Amino acid sequence: SHLASRPAGTVNPGYAGQLRAVATRVSRAETMMAGSVTYVEGTVANRGPRTVTQVDATLRFTDMYGQMVQLSHVTLVDANTGPLGPGKQHDFRLGFDHVSAQWNQAPPAVKINRVYTH
Repeated sequence: SHLASRPAGTVNPGYAGQLRAVATRVSRAETMMAGSVTYVEGTVANRGPRTVTQVDATLRFTDMYGQMVQLSHVTLVDANTGPLGPGKQHDFRLGFDHVSAQWNQAPPAVKINRVYTH
């Protein structure tokens, strides 16, 4: 496990409403090292006037009855992806070594928890 560097910018609690994040596609791949990996792909769009430097979110995986079976904490924008400017959007692809066997295979719901802006 590695320690994340301190996010650039400052926490902006009210800015999450200016962002739209959605998971659009799920795929699975077999790898030599990790076995099966599940990928979640989607986009995060900045509809506001500020530059976003980090977006922390949760992915909510549900079963066939709509009950949550897994909650995963992820970062959609950070120093590795580069900042997300006003009016811009960024594609993300997240890999998971384990997803609950009860998961319904649909793209998970994305909830933005914390946003850092300049």
